[in-house]
Amino acid sequence: MQVTDQARYALVLAAEKAHESGERPVDARHLLLALAETDGGARHALTRSAPDGREPGNQASPPDTGRPGPGAKTSPPESGGPFPPAPEIAARALARARTAGRDYATTTDFLVTVLDADDGRLAAMLHAAGLDSAPAGRDHADCCAENGYSPMRPLLAAMGARAGGLPGRARTRLHLLTGLLPLLLLYALVLAVTWDTAGPETILAVGVAVLAAGFPLILLAERRQLRALLAAAPDPVAVPTGIRPLLDRLGLRDLEVRRVPGAGADRCLRRGRRAWLLITSDTEEHPDRAGFVLWHEVAHLVRRDVESSRPRRAGYLGLYAATLISLDPRALAVLVVGGLLLGVGRRWWAELACDRLAVRFAGVDALRAWAAGRAPARARHLLTHPPLGLRAAVAR
Repeated sequence: MQVTDQARYALVLAAEKAHESGERPVDARHLLLALAETDGGARHALTRSAPDGREPGNQASPPDTGRPGPGAKTSPPESGGPFPPAPEIAARALARARTAGRDYATTTDFLVTVLDADDGRLAAMLHAAGLDSAPAGRDHADCCAENGYSPMRPLLAAMGARAGGLPGRARTRLHLLTGLLPLLLLYALVLAVTWDTAGPETILAVGVAVLAAGFPLILLAERRQLRALLAAAPDPVAVPTGIRPLLDRLGLRDLEVRRVPGAGADRCLRRGRRAWLLITSDTEEHPDRAGFVLWHEVAHLVRRDVESSRPRRAGYLGLYAATLISLDPRALAVLVVGGLLLGVGRRWWAELACDRLAVRFAGVDALRAWAAGRAPARARHLLTHPPLGLRAAVAR
């Protein structure tokens, strides 16, 4: 769920309070107690509304004897209806934050939602204590550490203003054509090896047939992968209107930025005139390195690496099928070794090119911050990305 760290802590604390008291489900009462103990806008509003200026829960109260005091009136617990459950409060708070144009629901959104809940029992108690939803909603400005906006917003807006420095579409088309040269070179090597055995006709015929049949399957598999990746990243970040020049430069109609949990899994996706940037929560929480990551992923979109990979994959599939049918071990050895070297070399070149463009726009300091926060790469990671030291040296 898209909530701030303080609001997430309040939800966890509310669940703990309900567990300690043996009550189920977690409702607005537990959430209100948790908000009073969580740093954020809600605690600020509750403290300000306390009659003696102290924090809620720290005010003096008569000792509890277990019996109602003189003149006290009791009412059955079920009168007035049940308290709203915490998940319902959280969903309403998130809807309120999105309506206000924020990316994440804050503790203030939770408090205002409790005040405006349909049940009204807690709201009546809080209103009687001098708390109102209107001033509470303004505490986003008072507690700037929890404003509900993603740290990436200003970075995205600045990217739109600098879109004019990106390579043009003519250079992008040239990259798409040159990206097929390693595949054509590998085809030529396999044809030369099998010239006197299977013959070039067999290699070309089988390769073209498998390419034609495999390309739609690759598109179908890519669509399924896209749906799975987007389903795993349901938290969108509002894209500022100032990014429009960047979209025009990239030939896009729409760009979505989504937050995914974890670290080191930032990536970009593109289908037609729509594109997605999947940015990890670790990157978002460090604006000093987020600029480098954003420009790096945009560089992949500029180079059309996603589109150029489709015909290459179909071409390699056709070449592998033709080589297996040829039953020539020399051709198979050339394909395995050459395909590995050319494939790894092409990926390394693409990553280094994107790093250079990212440093050009984000600066060397952003590169250093990103490199300092990276974990040591595993051996299999080197099949798609060059070593971190090489990337840092070349990008500088």
